[in-house]
Amino acid sequence: PVGTGGDFRKTFGLDASIASAMERLRKGAPHPIDCGKLSFLDHHDQPAVRYFINICSFGASGRIVEKVNAASKRLGGRLSFLAGTVRGLLDYENRPITLTIDDQPPRTFVSNTIAVANGQFFGGGMHIAAKAKPGNFIILRVSEEGERIPLTIADTDPEKGIYEWYNNGNFS
Repeated sequence: PVGTGGDFRKTFGLDASIASAMERLRKGAPHPIDCGKLSFLDHHDQPAVRYFINICSFGASGRIVEKVNAASKRLGGRLSFLAGTVRGLLDYENRPITLTIDDQPPRTFVSNTIAVANGQFFGGGMHIAAKAKPGNFIILRVSEEGERIPLTIADTDPEKGIYEWYNNGNFS
């Protein structure tokens, strides 16, 4: 139940108590959860692969996580991510992204943030993907014209430039 923002546990409605987590492990029933696989070019243009549960995001959110991880987390998850958001967005510029999902043709566009989620929360409690479930990935795209400061992202809101781009129970 730990982590800077404690976001993974929030999808399941769990509290931050280690004792509660141990009790749930001891008495609870197992639940399957999908694991996402991300293939990308790293900062040196070398192929890299990462696996994830909860949320994988990139664009402005990647810059924010860099800032959060480089700073002290004594303030707790919510304030650490708030400070990281402000610092990260000061020097972030939207960039072209080429995204390929499974066997679909690649799509290239300029975007602020892409989030692939099977958990509902990220960034210290932001409820970014309310429709996501542990067995159902969704992809949210914050468009180039969309929100510059993603403090109020909550699933889709085309008026703010936030689109659900892909929703498929078989995405893994």
